Amino acid sequence: MGYQPVLGTAEKSRARASALRMAYRTKRLLLTLTLLIAVSVIAAHRAVAQTTIPIELPFHHLGDGAGNEGTSFTKSFSITSSLREAVLELNIFHPNYESPPEIYINGQSVGSIQQFFPPLNPADTASWQTNGDGSHDYIGTVRVVVDVTELVDVGENTFRIENGRPDDDYFFGLVALQVEEAPSDLFMVLEADFDDVVVNSRRRGTLELTNTGETPITITGIDDLQPEWTVYRRGQGGAEIVLQPGDTIRYDVVFRPLEEGDRSTVLLIRTDQGTYPYEVTGTARQPGPPNR
Repeated sequence: MGYQPVLGTAEKSRARASALRMAYRTKRLLLTLTLLIAVSVIAAHRAVAQTTIPIELPFHHLGDGAGNEGTSFTKSFSITSSLREAVLELNIFHPNYESPPEIYINGQSVGSIQQFFPPLNPADTASWQTNGDGSHDYIGTVRVVVDVTELVDVGENTFRIENGRPDDDYFFGLVALQVEEAPSDLFMVLEADFDDVVVNSRRRGTLELTNTGETPITITGIDDLQPEWTVYRRGQGGAEIVLQPGDTIRYDVVFRPLEEGDRSTVLLIRTDQGTYPYEVTGTARQPGPPNR
């Protein structure tokens, strides 16, 4: 026999993780081919944490009036990890249509928010106020939702809103950032067929979680948000699980529809790296001949 290299513990873990990644790629290819000849739903992706970062939830009254809080408002907020997506959300009550308030992240404009207004209709005096300068204020709440992924940074950031015109008089609040973190080392595969399930019957699938990284991941629990879906690990209850690099754990996912039609839930996989949502869908029918 030739020389056989001796691997240490760290090298063995990395080698095992590398082999597992290759095995999973092969497995996913085979499962995809299987779809051509068998009815099965295979969903696989890396875990991505979604989080809400509150910026300023209370409402403030801005404008040029003596009783207002000023013509602008600035607030700092912090981002602690790399993001795949960041969406700014806020509510503005009674804004001007032609010159709406201007919003900045780190000194850069998010663009005009006029697109979030309903269509201008001055004849609707219950919803629109015509000002002396001919402009119009919307007598209602405008919900602003804008992608600011390219404007935010890891670390300290600033949010700023300021008047778009003289004599502004409006309220804003519920300012928050909906963020999606960069993918983790948790790889998730759901093997199930949840289509055409009879109401009040049960069908089981398998959710596999694999640590493809080089550090342990602790899974603290999985929450199912709808009563029609149950997730559990046989014989283990709700105990925390530490996934070492290269390890895989399997959970049963049971679908018991209570109503017919399209059904869905979001599984919240809680770990020490964050909480990762995983959407599961199915369809249900009343007893009788199958629909397919």
